[in-house]
Order: sequence, then structure tokens, then C-alpha cells
Amino acid sequence: MLTALRNPHFRLLWLGTLSAFVGFNTSNIVQSLVAFQLTSKNYSVGLVVFARGFAQLLLATPTTNLLVIPIHQHLRRLQSGKLRRPGVVRVIEQAS
Repeated sequence: MLTALRNPHFRLLWLGTLSAFVGFNTSNIVQSLVAFQLTSKNYSVGLVVFARGFAQLLLATPTTNLLVIPIHQHLRRLQSGKLRRPGVVRVIEQAS
């Protein structure tokens, strides 16, 4: 069932992603608690959550488009043989 976790590189990636996810969500909770403790108003909590979500939406959308498209183009070049990097090709073949 969890055969992918036998690969040490994937396991490291998975654990790093999990810890980042836990830290990110913990910071959401802590920021909301601090806003409520400072002001004792639910409105402040909503404002903090909205501001954080809006900033993520504003900053993440262009970055995602800029990163995803070149990666797919690079992978196509690797698979077509126009760009040869043995280490990268080996990783792609092992992943599939």
C-alpha cells in the first residue's frame, strides 16, 4: 500500500511537505487566537483570516502559472530526447 515510502527521497519529500502543512495550519490558528486576544472581537479574527487568504490568492496565482508551465515544457524536452540529463531521466523513469 505504501510502497512509494520505501524510496528515501520520496519519504523525505513527503515528511517535509507534511511538516510544512502542519506549521502553516498552526500559524493560521495562532494568528487567529492572537487577534482575538488582542481585541476580544470576532470581527478581528475574520479580518486576519480574510487578509491572509487574500494575500495567498494574490501572490500564489501568478507564481503557480510561471512555475508549472516551464516544468512541463522541460519534461517534454527530456522525454523527446532533445535534452539529455541521465539523472533526471532516471528519476522520471523510476517515478512512472
